[in-house]
Order: sequence, then structure tokens, then C-alpha cells
Amino acid sequence: MAADRHAEAEPAALPGWAREITCLTVLTGTGISTDSGIPDFRGPSGIWTKDPDAEKLSIYQAYLADPELRRRSWQNRLAHPAWAAEPNPAHLALARLARSTIDTQVITQNIDGLHQRAGTPPGRVIELHGTMSGVVCTGCGDRTAMADALARVRATTGPPPPSSAARSARPCPG
Repeated sequence: MAADRHAEAEPAALPGWAREITCLTVLTGTGISTDSGIPDFRGPSGIWTKDPDAEKLSIYQAYLADPELRRRSWQNRLAHPAWAAEPNPAHLALARLARSTIDTQVITQNIDGLHQRAGTPPGRVIELHGTMSGVVCTGCGDRTAMADALARVRATTGPPPPSSAARSARPCPG
């Protein structure tokens, strides 16, 4: 597991600037993961900059209203760069702080899980926009692992049928 590869057994030694700090909260966004190969949204090479229609993929109301947008959204998930991304020095530095004597919390807008893979304990990471490791059906509320949903995407041309539909004689309306 990637987190094991990056985690240290001993608490991290603190740099001089941090020796008087007892509690730290860090807010991160897409910028921290660009060095891991995950593009940002609004920068010069950002996803929304290069393709303004791509922003619709992140608007919940547009997603629900447009079946073609849902299909495109799910197809994009199959090849998302985050699947191959590795934590970079910034993720690793925050993980070292989280393993130190400083009570460190990370609040992130990212869904990539790189903070946890770097070794920051999951209980110290708040993912504001959720996580790419799981999904919730908008029709029935069924929760499933993203890997299972993507397997269903590969087997169809549209959004994945909810996993609840496979377990029930009554199909999900979502």
C-alpha cells in the first residue's frame, strides 16, 4: 500500500520554525497535487481553461439534468490522472507534520486521496468535496466503492447502473 511506503515508524523531527507550534490546520486545493500530475481547473493549463464545457461536469444540477453529461463524466473517471498519481514532497511534508507532536489537521478540496497515501492518518484529513474512492447513487443513496462503479462503467456505454439494482429485483430509479 502506498501509505506504508511513505509512513515513518517514528514521529517526525520538527524543523526549527515549528518547535513552538502545538496545533496546525492546513487547507489544500488542486495546487498541491499538480506536481503529482493532476491538472488544476483554472490555471493556464487547467481543465476548465482548456475546455470551458468541462466545468459542467462539476455542476451537480447539470449532471442530473443531462444524460450525455453523466456518460461523459463517468468515462472521464476511467482515465483520471489521479489513479496513477503518487504523493509529492508537499503531501509527504504534511504527513511528516501529522506524525509529529503537532496536532495537525488537513482540510482539502481534493478528492485524490494523496494526503492519506502520503501517510497522513485518514482521521486527520477532511475531504470537502468527497473522495474518488467511493460513490453514492443520486437515485437511491446506495454507497459503493469507485472500483466497483467503474467496473460497471466499463461494461456499459452510460453511467453505471447502481449496485443496488444488481442486488434487488426492483431497479433503482437513479
